[in-house]
Amino acid sequence: MTAVLARLIGAVGLFATLAVGAMLLVAPDLPGIRTLAATGAVGLAGWLYLDWPAVAGWAASRGGAELAWSVALIAVLVGIAAVSVRIADRFGTRWDVTPSRTHSVQERTAQILGELTVPVSLTAFYVAEGDAIERAHRARWAAMSEAFDAASPSVSVATYDPDVSRREAAAADVRSNGVVLVQAGDRTERLFAPDEASLLNAILRVAAARDRAVYFTSGSGERAPTDAGRTGLAQLAARLRALGLRVETLDVRRAQRIPDDAAAVLLVDPATPLGPGAADTLATFVDTGGALLVASEPHRPTGLETHLGRWGLRTADAVVVDPLVRAVVGDATSPLVARYGVHASVRGLRAPALFNGAAPVQSTDHDPTKATVHTLAETSELAWGETNPARHEQDDSDLAGPLSLLSLVELHPAGVATGMVVLSGDADWLSDPAMEELGNGDLAIRVLGHLGRQADLVKLPPRDRPTGTLSMDWMARVVLGIVAVLLVPGVCFGAGVGLWMRRRRL
Repeated sequence: MTAVLARLIGAVGLFATLAVGAMLLVAPDLPGIRTLAATGAVGLAGWLYLDWPAVAGWAASRGGAELAWSVALIAVLVGIAAVSVRIADRFGTRWDVTPSRTHSVQERTAQILGELTVPVSLTAFYVAEGDAIERAHRARWAAMSEAFDAASPSVSVATYDPDVSRREAAAADVRSNGVVLVQAGDRTERLFAPDEASLLNAILRVAAARDRAVYFTSGSGERAPTDAGRTGLAQLAARLRALGLRVETLDVRRAQRIPDDAAAVLLVDPATPLGPGAADTLATFVDTGGALLVASEPHRPTGLETHLGRWGLRTADAVVVDPLVRAVVGDATSPLVARYGVHASVRGLRAPALFNGAAPVQSTDHDPTKATVHTLAETSELAWGETNPARHEQDDSDLAGPLSLLSLVELHPAGVATGMVVLSGDADWLSDPAMEELGNGDLAIRVLGHLGRQADLVKLPPRDRPTGTLSMDWMARVVLGIVAVLLVPGVCFGAGVGLWMRRRRL
């Protein structure tokens, strides 16, 4: 009975010891590894103590001695491997020998991350089994996040598939592909398919806890961030605060200038047009590098029309009619976004946003060397801009679709990027009810997040990335698969069988 108990204890100790070795090789930082190691040591020691005569007799035999030496050799090799992995994990050096340097960060990035002392977590949501473009985005993120993680012990990375990890995606309010949350303490920034420079700057912003604000204009009957209800902007303000931004109001009639901590300024549906002084204050802010969003209802001037035209944008004197959405929302004047643009601020968006009684946004005659206009969201081809509110039938006097519902202009006079302006002919798409519908909330945060991050802390030079790729036809893939899956393991297995049979004949 004692021998059976001793061997049972020894089996438990051996299993625990093997488990410890595997954990040291695969995940040396897993909790409970010390307890498991102690269990293994106690189990093996108890077996040797309780069953020593049998152990000694077995070890004295020829076969037992050889097996004991083999086990000891394997244990030594496993120990060496575990220690090597541990040393490499703590004092690792990475060599990126790829021509495009995909798996490493630039020297400036590595220097900044090496000096980072505040813990920063990167939580990414990338579709794993999407189309070729989505798979390429995930592969690009995997390489970049691995390089950031290796560059600093203060950076931790977690990547989820939003189609699989739906609970995590819902908790993070993620509705599109390529979303990355950068968190440090109680501060969070939301990025969308970031590159190395934008990810580095987001890390610096949350780590430095820079105090930045979004200002809603007041004094001309604008919609306020403190109002809740059908036309209120309280939900939008709450989402901005969740990104670590302060939300303030500013009476531009009395302000001589926009505060220096302004990440962006919002002018939403003023009841009366701004006066020349207030309009000039906002124009000066934009011309000197500021970011402005203007949203107004159709046929309601804002007082910024002259400056908007100078920048390259205007709202048409019409109302968008889209017959495709009549069956969905019951109102042809509530168009859905049929397509998002190619701009970085809307890249990867999936859910369409809903606009209500919107005026089309048009590009004016402007110097393309001084300003670039981007369509962020547009209607289907079947939509049109109705110039006569008394009818909803298209004729030659109406504007043909597709029509822009949301446009952005980037100013770059003299070739130097300065301010940005976003214009919408509808204010209801930012209201509280709209924030909970379809993709309105995601679109608003994407656009405002882009506006608020234009003044980056660090500028990184662009990389020269070779375009060469490795391509194989189907036969080459089959041969490579056979060699990797069957030939190499088969040779190793055959060698082991041959060695075993040879030892049996000795």
